[in-house]
Amino acid sequence: MLSCFFLLSAANMLTLEKGLIKYLSEVTGLDVNLTTMSADGLPLYLESRYSFSKLSIGRINLTAIFVLQPTGFTPAKFRKQVSKLPQTTEFTCVVAASLPAYVRKRLIEMGQAFVVPGVQMFLPMLGMELRSRARVEALPATDMLSPASQAVFFYCLQYKEIKVHTPLSLSKALGYSAMSMSRAVSELAATNLADVSREGKERLMRLRGDPVELWQMAQPLLRSPVARAHRIQADELDQAALLAGESALSVQTLLGEPIETQYAISKAGWQLLNKAGIEKIPVQEPGTCSVQVWTYDPKLLSTNNVVDPFSLFVSLRETADERIEMALDKLMERYL
Repeated sequence: MLSCFFLLSAANMLTLEKGLIKYLSEVTGLDVNLTTMSADGLPLYLESRYSFSKLSIGRINLTAIFVLQPTGFTPAKFRKQVSKLPQTTEFTCVVAASLPAYVRKRLIEMGQAFVVPGVQMFLPMLGMELRSRARVEALPATDMLSPASQAVFFYCLQYKEIKVHTPLSLSKALGYSAMSMSRAVSELAATNLADVSREGKERLMRLRGDPVELWQMAQPLLRSPVARAHRIQADELDQAALLAGESALSVQTLLGEPIETQYAISKAGWQLLNKAGIEKIPVQEPGTCSVQVWTYDPKLLSTNNVVDPFSLFVSLRETADERIEMALDKLMERYL
């Protein structure tokens, strides 16, 4: 599965454990101890996602749940999976080498204890929350890629054989203005996803490093391309619309087809349907379909009748459905 690419190595796991002990000892002033637990009987798909230890902070005992795949971790999935995880104490604490700010915010809203050593800890059972101001200030100014920059990043991943890109070549390939592509190049460089150099007056952009590593690093910066979704009668939709969501995933993996077919169109495409007086259907009926309106034109990156795999992954990654998670992993194996 794709997830195996993102597993922490043994060396990185040891570094994370040592970092956890050091961080908690320094910020709490209490004795901290960590003892590895067995995960016998845990489903294989969860065994590849988590590692478990008994964690004691002073007199408080917790079950530390180490996240082995930070890029695939979401609070919604964790809440669904937590009942299946081994727990020998009253409290659980999520531990990860890195978690996006929005994920940490959601964990706090859930009341779920977590520690990202050197960055932030939230331990409500101890009445403690601490955020490293220096680390937060060191983050890039761009929290999320703009739709155009995200489209450029996915284009570069999709056509890995093209090593060098310019704003002009990207403009011709994707249909954006050269100025928009120049801004996208700057944004990808600012987020360390690309290197930019000059040759005369031309700016040359190259992806920075291995595509798998870049994909992992980019996850906190990526947003779902789906701006909104509407239900309409399928026979009123342009036959050239692309399959999206679970429908797109089902034709490329062993995932079963959804009851209602899902499509993706651009904002301009939806505006044309609106002008034509398209009727929105409030509930699922025979012959209806779901139309996703995307922040960028899905046809820019598609090579057949389905949306591109990278946008598809991002549009579905927040799901808590294990079938979809596994199908996404299988899909991405093919493209990274």
